[in-house]
Amino acid sequence: MASPLLILLFLAIATGQLQDGCDRSDSSYVDCDHKKDVCECTSDECFFCFEIEHRHTFTRYLLSESDVQIPGFGGEVWYFNKATGQFQKQDQTSMRCPEDYRDITNCTEAITVDGNSFRSVIAINNRFPGPTLIVPENAIVVVDVYNRLDAESTSIHWHGMHQMNVSWMDGVEHITQCGIPPSSSFRYIFRARPAGTHWYHSHSGAQRTDGFFGALIVRETDVPTEYAVLDTPDKHTLTLIDWQLENSLDLFTQLHGGIRLFDQRGVPPDGEVMAPPRTCSSDGTEVGPINFWSALINGRGKHKNISYQQTNLSTFVVNSNSRYRFRLIGAQGLFALRFSIDEHQLTLIATDGNFVKPKVVDFIIIHSGERFDFILETKNESSKRNYIIRAETLETDVSATSDCDNGAKSEDLLEMGVISNMAEAILHYGNENDIPNNTVYQEIADGAQPKYIECAESRNCTAVNCPFQNFPAQYGISCIHIHDLELHSIHYDKALPMYNSGNTLFFNFGFEGDGSTSSLNGLNFRFPNEPLQLATSPDDISTLCTLAGRDNCDQQNKIVSPDCLCTYVREIKSDESYRFVFSATGPNRSASSMSNWNFAHPVHLHGHSFYVTEIGFGNYSSTERVVNATEKIDCTGQYICTDPKWAPGMDPDIGKSGRINRNAPLKDTVLIPAGGYAIVYFISNNPGYWFLHCHIEVHQLEGMSVVINEGKENHNPPPENIGDCGSFKWTIEMFKEREAFMQPVPTEEPKSEEYNRLYTNYIISAAFASSFGLLFAILLIILSVIMCCLCYNSRKQK
Repeated sequence: MASPLLILLFLAIATGQLQDGCDRSDSSYVDCDHKKDVCECTSDECFFCFEIEHRHTFTRYLLSESDVQIPGFGGEVWYFNKATGQFQKQDQTSMRCPEDYRDITNCTEAITVDGNSFRSVIAINNRFPGPTLIVPENAIVVVDVYNRLDAESTSIHWHGMHQMNVSWMDGVEHITQCGIPPSSSFRYIFRARPAGTHWYHSHSGAQRTDGFFGALIVRETDVPTEYAVLDTPDKHTLTLIDWQLENSLDLFTQLHGGIRLFDQRGVPPDGEVMAPPRTCSSDGTEVGPINFWSALINGRGKHKNISYQQTNLSTFVVNSNSRYRFRLIGAQGLFALRFSIDEHQLTLIATDGNFVKPKVVDFIIIHSGERFDFILETKNESSKRNYIIRAETLETDVSATSDCDNGAKSEDLLEMGVISNMAEAILHYGNENDIPNNTVYQEIADGAQPKYIECAESRNCTAVNCPFQNFPAQYGISCIHIHDLELHSIHYDKALPMYNSGNTLFFNFGFEGDGSTSSLNGLNFRFPNEPLQLATSPDDISTLCTLAGRDNCDQQNKIVSPDCLCTYVREIKSDESYRFVFSATGPNRSASSMSNWNFAHPVHLHGHSFYVTEIGFGNYSSTERVVNATEKIDCTGQYICTDPKWAPGMDPDIGKSGRINRNAPLKDTVLIPAGGYAIVYFISNNPGYWFLHCHIEVHQLEGMSVVINEGKENHNPPPENIGDCGSFKWTIEMFKEREAFMQPVPTEEPKSEEYNRLYTNYIISAAFASSFGLLFAILLIILSVIMCCLCYNSRKQK
């Protein structure tokens, strides 16, 4: 029976006394209700509306005419019949939703995920993942967000959008905005640039890995001629995520306490179930502290313990003898995934929204936060119409009985378990009306030729973006690293940073203390009690880190010092070249002490794209296992890296001058190899507070983060009332005013002191010349007047 509170809530919404969500009758919004998994806008101003709420898998919800589902009303459980594969109601007498599960006129679509996870998720407009948004480059995008979560604040980060001069729209709770409280709304307005493949996700707690994410596609104004193929992002955009049976916050609470009893599944400990062994990749470094459950492509997949008849897979339709642009988005919380399509090669053309020169590969290894675009050239003629799309973890022995018991087995690749820990989807040659259903998935799988088997036999495959130097020889896969990619000439008009500007900052991503807590330069990031971007006196916030406190962090076998749990902020100046060096190492470089650096980390910088000039690795054995971390980074600390810098004579950029290599690829998320480093360059042309962090969810939550305070003297004052921390709404006109406020003038390159001296002399000379010219013009006018007067008098006398 519904409680009186729920009845009152229902009446309040029905009578319009409570604004609980989107007004679907508002014609200014793009149609983006529960029936739409793709919402596209083609105008210069795009309006969307999001409702954020909890939903349960395997459940359909009856919606009111206003598309509002009242808590406690309308849920209907569905299941897959194991014998027939039919998706049907649990309660056959229920009349809430139609018998046909595809009829979603008044009922939501059931979220079946991997076919083996009955749990809550966070849905956007009753969809999981959230709808794909497609907008034109440079359009102004307006998104009204209504928080209908029961007791959680929320926020949305628009991953890949630079938010130039409007940093409060970046969507990081406690940094650029207050969280959106329950029963409140927030209006995001931002400019859709840079163009390319991007995405959006919650930046509040662990909500992203509970389903709060979706694709954001910004259609380019200019596309290289050779990449002008069939581009249908509404049909060929793939989001990947690793999925867990438990709620993300429950898992994080276990990890944060060092518990790891994931197999308890809610049952109290009995002394028999122990923490499962940690799995590792082929280089011997750890893949994840949380064991793999399943992975999804566009919200669908198959858990390894069920039959194909008990789930639904995503299907991507193509025609033969054609070339398609596919977009790949890494939304994972933890696991890197090795993406491939059976019996097809992939032509890589872009990463993180930036075009690169083409590379033909067999695998794309995608880490959390990254995006890759590729061209798929379909076969000319084929009697085979369905192929498996795979996204496999990099684990080498998923049945290990001890931590990292994962020596690569050359005698039988199948024993590595790579065919079980993966996401699956279908590439279908045909049309939308004849796509395969779950009754034929097994037949498709039985006839599949996995790419990794083909590579082991031919020894002639390539993978891009490996988190280690090489695969073991028996894999038959060679690695192309990110710094091996070349930026496409279409981006050559961008301003290039300078080598040796003197602005180098080091950030080491490692683990500290007895519990191996995630840290950055030995510090565990703590969110401030008020957003830095909105604070009146951000320099006075009590939780800010101090250099004196950092000295207490260089400890071993101790609980993390309170001095190390703080708000870590680094300042940089405006309009200068900066070099950031990201590393994942420790003072003890030996692999026997890998607890400080046994992870590869995808690192994301908000507010910028950066040029990746080098990826560096540690030292490897003949079997491609890490032996030592790189010798190029000096940690300075005794136990952890508190103040990393180049070891003497080891700076790879020594002797380089002028602008950096214009062919260096542009990214906003880059993978740091375990025991290695990455060098990136950018120009500080976007004042604001920008979050820099490991994109592995549990690492970021534990404190592997820092805030970059860029150009503090040039920060744009926030809009009125945004700091009230309740509902917030503003207009496009207000946005345009703020966007234009103190907008930095683009420069060809940061200027040297000699250039500034010459430029100053030029300005003085030009001013002098202009003054002289003006004086000369005035004299000419005076002389002309005098001559006219003389002529006039002369004629008058005659």
